[in-house]
Amino acid sequence: MDELSATPSPTASIGLVPAAYICPNPPIAFATALYDYEASGDGEISITENERMEIYLREEEWIFVSVDRKNKKGGPSIGYVPANYVEEGDAQPDVEAEEVEPPAPATIPVRSAVSF
Repeated sequence: MDELSATPSPTASIGLVPAAYICPNPPIAFATALYDYEASGDGEISITENERMEIYLREEEWIFVSVDRKNKKGGPSIGYVPANYVEEGDAQPDVEAEEVEPPAPATIPVRSAVSF
């Protein structure tokens, strides 16, 4: 790219970026699908009712989400869905706060006094 231009120069190289150069953004919210939605355009993804997702960007009528589909069929897992098809929540729905017991206090071994 030219130094002050947003357009690529003829000599600019185009390619992949090393993963170490990218810092993933955390989601801004979490949501659950209220209805099934079948993607109908580029950049959209299909969702099924009660599917959980992470929200990364909100627009007027659309939200950009990521859906965890590691062991499921369903195509791409990142894209836009209609905002009125999902219900937003404050926290990830399947993660509950666990009570954590404080660790036991450390014990210090006591040595008996040795007399000479």
